[in-house]
Amino acid sequence: MKILLKNSPYKDLKNNQFKLWVENLERGSVITDAEYFRRIGHICKTFDTTTQKFARLNDKAASNFLLQVITHFENKKSAGTNIKGYVRALKRWWSFNDIEVRKKISRRLQ
Repeated sequence: MKILLKNSPYKDLKNNQFKLWVENLERGSVITDAEYFRRIGHICKTFDTTTQKFARLNDKAASNFLLQVITHFENKKSAGTNIKGYVRALKRWWSFNDIEVRKKISRRLQ
């Protein structure tokens, strides 16, 4: 994963907190690590934001942003399982930053 961070097109993914999160993920599954990295990067690019901005959201703002992400991918006709992957990646990042999304989020699983 260190190579992905070094050569990443997502410049804001190089912050120290994100590196710590990636290293923590690497202790588990390398496949999950790469997938979450890719998904977070895609969200940053799509929504013109950064992982640092994600980490500063309060619980309510994180829930609302998550709804925006789900709506965006539903409008693009993404599969429900694909959307679920984005939700998991965001929730793991927020959990690492002590942000808890408690709101029940409904989504289609196609």
